[in-house]
Amino acid sequence: MVDEDQRRTQISADWVLKRIQGGKRVRLNNAVVVGDLELCRLNLPKRHVGRTEIQKQLGLKENIIIVRSAISITNSTIQGRLNFSDSVFINNNGIWFSGTTFINSAWFDGAFFDNGGFFERAIFSSGAGFNHATFSFNAEFAGATFCKVARFIYASFDAIANFPGVRFNTVPGFTGATFKRDAWFNGTTFSDDAWFGISNFKEAAEFYGVNFNGDASFDKAIFDGIAEFYGAAFSKSVDFQGAEFKGDFVTFRDALFKDAKSQEEACRRAKNVLERNGNRDEAGYYFYREMEAKRKQNGIVLPIDFTRLSLADIYRLIKYNLFEYLLFQNLFGGYDVYPFWIIIWWLVVAFGFALFYWYFQGIEGASCLSQCINFSFLVAFTRGFGEFGPKQGFFEMAIETEIVFGLIMFGAFIASITSVSSGL
Repeated sequence: MVDEDQRRTQISADWVLKRIQGGKRVRLNNAVVVGDLELCRLNLPKRHVGRTEIQKQLGLKENIIIVRSAISITNSTIQGRLNFSDSVFINNNGIWFSGTTFINSAWFDGAFFDNGGFFERAIFSSGAGFNHATFSFNAEFAGATFCKVARFIYASFDAIANFPGVRFNTVPGFTGATFKRDAWFNGTTFSDDAWFGISNFKEAAEFYGVNFNGDASFDKAIFDGIAEFYGAAFSKSVDFQGAEFKGDFVTFRDALFKDAKSQEEACRRAKNVLERNGNRDEAGYYFYREMEAKRKQNGIVLPIDFTRLSLADIYRLIKYNLFEYLLFQNLFGGYDVYPFWIIIWWLVVAFGFALFYWYFQGIEGASCLSQCINFSFLVAFTRGFGEFGPKQGFFEMAIETEIVFGLIMFGAFIASITSVSSGL
């Protein structure tokens, strides 16, 4: 970084501040800004804004600095501190820091971005604060990296909040943030915990393919529009306690949950929303995943240390890891959600019996595999023998077993069809 910076044009922070003081345009690209950029050092006009009691207690000022200069510092390095807090940027072009690296802290607390803030691919090497900031136009952070503090607590995004591909290497705080338009976090990586408690998503909240490597909190968050977590990966717990999904669609399709309790809660909430809006097929998928999560919580966590299993553990292992997993989650149609699974397993097992009869020549009059398959399918689906019959002894017991299996699968199929037809 040092060698690269030496090849760039070095600009004094005082030169930048002097141009802002004079209302002149600041346009830098591939430069190094040396020194601190602090607007509080300038004698600029101010505007009075109302602050809440909480904002006053946090030290946010009611008389904020008016910045008329168009500021664009892109693909550059700012070596000193940057403090643009308690300011309003009213130029028509927004404020641009695309591709810029902030070596020290960058604070925009309580700032008003009247025409947007553009921070695509920016690198915040130290603390970055946008607490109680207001973005009246788009907030663009695509591909940005936050190495340390990243705070957007009670920030207001009046237009698109664009955070795709962002990497948060520390705990980002979006607690109490308001997203009045779409919020896009697709492909974002949260290396630590992620806080979205009591935030409000007025329109679409998109978290496609997001990696939550720490705990994720959406406690008491409100989703007025669609909420999409398609393909998201939750490496630890995710908390939707008290969250409200008021929109007509929620998806956790192909999402990965490390914590079974989190999977149960998320899928139950998605199921309830989809049932409420008449989307029964999709609701069935989440009912299946909800039941799967309950089974995992009751069973033994894999991998299993067989040397330390108690009798109670062995009981749980047999009941939930084996019996419920094989029968109810798979063989019997995925908790009555997928009737066609029953048909598939029915056919597979009947074919397995046919192979057994053919290999050991256990059927009278059946000289080839196709005849054994015909016989086995008759037994499994109709309990009839047709023109064939089993040889005496062990093969008679096999036939009886297949008949019982066919009766069980028929009952499971009818129950599954009835459940799907009447709703979960």
